[in-house]
Amino acid sequence: MISVGATVVSSSVKDTHTGQWKRACDQSIFKNYTLVYTPGYYMSIDSCFLCNHVAAPFLTHSRVFQHVPLKGGMTSVSGFALWFLELVKLKKIILSCPDSMSYVDNIDGESERGQWLDLVKHSQVEEIYLGQRAHFQYGCNEANTRCPADKPPSLALSHCCMNELSQGVKTVMRACKDHNMICELNDGTLLGSLKFEGTLPWEVDADLSVDSNNFTAVRDILAPYLKSKNLSFRDSKTYYRFYTPMGWFIEIFSISSTDTSRLSKAGISPTRVLLDGEYVATPESPGLFGRNRYGSEIYQHANHWRKRGGTSSWQFYEAGKFAECVKPGHQSCLDQFVADGNLRFNQNLLRG
Repeated sequence: MISVGATVVSSSVKDTHTGQWKRACDQSIFKNYTLVYTPGYYMSIDSCFLCNHVAAPFLTHSRVFQHVPLKGGMTSVSGFALWFLELVKLKKIILSCPDSMSYVDNIDGESERGQWLDLVKHSQVEEIYLGQRAHFQYGCNEANTRCPADKPPSLALSHCCMNELSQGVKTVMRACKDHNMICELNDGTLLGSLKFEGTLPWEVDADLSVDSNNFTAVRDILAPYLKSKNLSFRDSKTYYRFYTPMGWFIEIFSISSTDTSRLSKAGISPTRVLLDGEYVATPESPGLFGRNRYGSEIYQHANHWRKRGGTSSWQFYEAGKFAECVKPGHQSCLDQFVADGNLRFNQNLLRG
């Protein structure tokens, strides 16, 4: 294996109890707070598989551990997972050669959720897929992925962070409906529903519009009610803000008449769009509204205007490129994605 410059060489494995045999070669994808392991190989060389991770005894040189040491204080599962991820990042060659066989007591190597917590905290992982064997999910506190206001603009939001904002928006929209108030998605919140049926991964707040007839009722009726839903309230006179526990703010401003109100009076079903699994009110033609608001390249992406140094959301929408990542190589860097399309951000496609 010296001839191909392999850093790690492993074998196939056989279970001493059941006689089952397998390759023990996995491919890994670590992107956007999700770590996915897929058994198998894309390429081979000299009767060996090229892998990202091997779940079998392996050989390596002692100097490899000097250059890429195992992280102390971690479980063996987390420690070696991180070690292999570092080797992949350094473009090291990891081989599994099935003509060599190791005997193991448990070929499936059953993994428990807690064994991954050290890696989860260290590398900010919110979901782990172990092929068909297991799927683990972790919260914001476990993965250390809270939503600070000063989050670098070149990093995508974590799933739980986006979930808190979308849940807050849906809570407000439900409250509007339950109290016979007419509220609609607007601005970037509408844009997120058009592109992702959810929250923009680079969002900084939420924007809703309310029919002017209902504006003061938001303060007088909605605010006391939403306090029981853990949403605090602030009156800024010309607009209102509701705050989630993590500090997201949902801004509500008044417009003379919403499309929902106009359509309802005309006996026409108001338009609703999907937002994180729930249909909510929107302008009559959300696609046209969005195009008129953001221009012809609305479905290409760009960092939030506040994070681009803009002074107003009404400035020209320069889409098609993300800012250079301030943490090159970080798994949540936005510039690892082409700034267009929604499927690249789909977690289901990451795991195949």
